[in-house]
Amino acid sequence: MRFQRWTIPSEFRLFRHLAGFACLLFLIGCPAEALGEWNLPQSTEKVLLPAPAQRVLQTALSQPVGTAPVSLSSESTAPIIASLPKGFRDSCNKIVEDWPTAAGSDQWTARVLFSTHIEGGIEAVLALRCSSSHANMKEWYDERPAVVVLTRESASLRLVPLEKECNDCERFYHVEFSKTYTAVGARLIELQVYYSDDNPCCDGTDHKEGNRLVVASLPMGEQVLSTVVYTDENSVDDEAGTDTVWVCEAKIAHDNDSADHLKMIRTETHCKVDDVPQPEVKNQSFRWNPEAHTFEEVKPALP
Repeated sequence: MRFQRWTIPSEFRLFRHLAGFACLLFLIGCPAEALGEWNLPQSTEKVLLPAPAQRVLQTALSQPVGTAPVSLSSESTAPIIASLPKGFRDSCNKIVEDWPTAAGSDQWTARVLFSTHIEGGIEAVLALRCSSSHANMKEWYDERPAVVVLTRESASLRLVPLEKECNDCERFYHVEFSKTYTAVGARLIELQVYYSDDNPCCDGTDHKEGNRLVVASLPMGEQVLSTVVYTDENSVDDEAGTDTVWVCEAKIAHDNDSADHLKMIRTETHCKVDDVPQPEVKNQSFRWNPEAHTFEEVKPALP
């Protein structure tokens, strides 16, 4: 997915950074808002869903959604968002108020990416989206996945991070379902994650976008692998007046054992610089560790 670029006046960019610089230079106790908040947190928080959110999800997921995304109505989304941790929930307002002319127009929406009936309940993966209600700002949004588990005894939602937390990053994410598979001692779901540094909060000549492969465990909702599989980066040398474009793309292989359990994910990455193929090929292997319940990178043996 490609996000539309947005150019904003340099005066706006300067003003947005002044408060943060003042905090650092003069050691003033400034609120976090002064430093800016440009995308959603990479949270791992888990919440128990209250009755209103539970009823909404039970109704929405009463029939298997399968793999086709289904958008929830605003009435159905509201109790789900109200159940989220306050810091995560409030971050949407802080993000959108940094967009030109969009302050106060923040909104949450939700899509069901995947759901399935399990013994005693339902499992589902939602994409929670922060955006603006302004018609001319609909190209920009940020999403995070969440794993929902509904049983007769309880209902829970756990946020799934897409990569490491970055407090000064401008990156937005779009999440789609890819596939499910089993590993020894685990059921896993693979997500396709598209990212872009295009953000109306900030202007710049450099640009980066790409795809990540993210795997989470079910029903725990823990991220067990996140790795880049495609990147397109445009870097501008202002002094020389030249652009350099890096494009890297990985071939992905899934290796199964004799019982058809996933045991390893391998990537082979080839890059081009200004459309010229580079000789170096990067190979990575991630082996499933059932004891640690995660994928671990296999380091190449030393010569």
